[in-house]
Amino acid sequence: MALRTRYERARDPDDLDRAIAVARDGAALPARGLTRAALLHHLLVCLRLRAAHGGHPDDLAEARQLSDRAVAATQGRDDARAAMLSAAAITLLAGPADHTEADRLREAVALYQAGGGLDNALARLQQAAQ
Repeated sequence: MALRTRYERARDPDDLDRAIAVARDGAALPARGLTRAALLHHLLVCLRLRAAHGGHPDDLAEARQLSDRAVAATQGRDDARAAMLSAAAITLLAGPADHTEADRLREAVALYQAGGGLDNALARLQQAAQ
């Protein structure tokens, strides 16, 4: 996380690449439950950040896959599931998708609702989806 924070401050792409490499190592550990969800979440946030700053073409697709796995890893814990569903919604909205913009927005709204997401973000997403 320190490398990602350093990237956010200094914008050195090498820091973010190193953060992703370390996060990949962490995500490969045989962790379970909330620890697994947290490790996957850290990697998906790093990938989403790199995608937002002109990263590799597959970063966002991988982040979306990881967000699904992070949600599954919460094992029904409502508090953690809500956080991972919100992260999944943010990741879904982070870039282009294979379906229409309206479909992406509807899906993101559904994820925010399922996860108890932020009221202001939900209102903005609902307006945009109409």
